[in-house]
Amino acid sequence: MKSSTFYFITLSFLVFSFSACQPDKDGDYTPVKTIKEAMVNISPEVKAGLEHQNLRLYPVNLTTDTSRDSKLKQVKTIKEGIETPGFYITEKKTYGRNGQRGTVSTLTVQNKSQDTIFLMQGDIVQGGNQDRILAEDRMILPNTIQDIPVFCVEKGRWEYKEADETESPEEQKKRRLFAFSGYYNVASNSLRRTVKESKNQEKVWSKVSEITSKQAATSSTSTYTALAESTKFSAQQNDYLEHYKNIFSESQNTVGIIAVSGSKILGVDVFNNPQLFQKKFDSLLHAYIVDAVNDGKKPSMAQERFSKLAKSYERQITEAFQKESHRKAYHFQGEMVHFVDIK
Repeated sequence: MKSSTFYFITLSFLVFSFSACQPDKDGDYTPVKTIKEAMVNISPEVKAGLEHQNLRLYPVNLTTDTSRDSKLKQVKTIKEGIETPGFYITEKKTYGRNGQRGTVSTLTVQNKSQDTIFLMQGDIVQGGNQDRILAEDRMILPNTIQDIPVFCVEKGRWEYKEADETESPEEQKKRRLFAFSGYYNVASNSLRRTVKESKNQEKVWSKVSEITSKQAATSSTSTYTALAESTKFSAQQNDYLEHYKNIFSESQNTVGIIAVSGSKILGVDVFNNPQLFQKKFDSLLHAYIVDAVNDGKKPSMAQERFSKLAKSYERQITEAFQKESHRKAYHFQGEMVHFVDIK
């Protein structure tokens, strides 16, 4: 009997040891199991400083620091990635007769750095042959190459821009690679929704035209990023940016926001950890400002109504943290990276 028991224990140990030593499918990136316990809280109260003009923000807070050991804390955003040597977003080259023309709907991401880069659906990159909006969330591991689906947000250009006299050696290298050297911001929620729901280039161009026309943001190439050159829009945008500047900089547990204008929710964006949220907040704020300025109204959603919606989102976001897949969230190696609900 003792011999059989000893044999069973030894065999169990060997099986456990063998399985524990198996490499992860995507390298040595090990998910943090404690993220399974994550819970969030969304207070229906309007906090001081979180309402301005046509925009009100509700923070989404973690109730426990379940992600303190998560390696997702160290990931870089696309804005940081573009500034990182060895990371390039380039026009995808095709082979054969049209090999030099590239493709409009796909870009190639090359990450020769040692950093992991998070690319978010709605991020807008500038350069290449046309400015583009990313159509999906993606995590780009070190020393990997991926193709990523995109849509054009600059209808009147299909050529690489002329060289600038002030270009650095790194910028010159990017030019030779037909790389994207600039990052704009996250696109407005109305444009993000058009990309996600229609997956149609003509509808994307139509939405870009609608957004820019409202702010007299005209340009020779009809690009979404012309908003930056609009005196009318810039004045309003800067007013919002100044009000919300560093609004969450002291927060230790805020991982996302719910944005409200008038009596409607504009959208919900929640991230894996406070660090990633802090990195994405400024560019994300630009998205909500465009909606607030173009089509927004003074926030009027009653606390009782928002309270019911908040409870629903608490449940959905917690589920996204706890499960390895969720229809409103992007997961990477077992961890929820980004929960999004665009209205």
